Amino acid sequence: MPKTHFDAIETNSLTVAGQPVGGSNVIAATVTFDPPSLATMTGAVSSAITVTGAVLGRRVEVFPPYDLQGVQVQAYVSAANAIKFSLFNPTGATIDLASGSWKVKVVAP
Repeated sequence: MPKTHFDAIETNSLTVAGQPVGGSNVIAATVTFDPPSLATMTGAVSSAITVTGAVLGRRVEVFPPYDLQGVQVQAYVSAANAIKFSLFNPTGATIDLASGSWKVKVVAP
């Protein structure tokens, strides 16, 4: 079977849809977030949390510090240098997650 050869790609020069990917286009941060208590089938959106360098239109990845117990969490850039968390509790019980240090990544599309 013939072997396939791949040349290395320098990620700082990689672009997707005309936007650079990799290198300085990923912002990693740790933020303190205390989610509100969520009754069954309810949701909430946090106030703005500062993440320096966040830009509208970029994706936010969320890494919680504990088990979410079924709560669904997303984050998004809400303004320059700011993100918000959006939470929803689809379970049959009220869930009150503790305050913690959440890791987030803001990534260029």
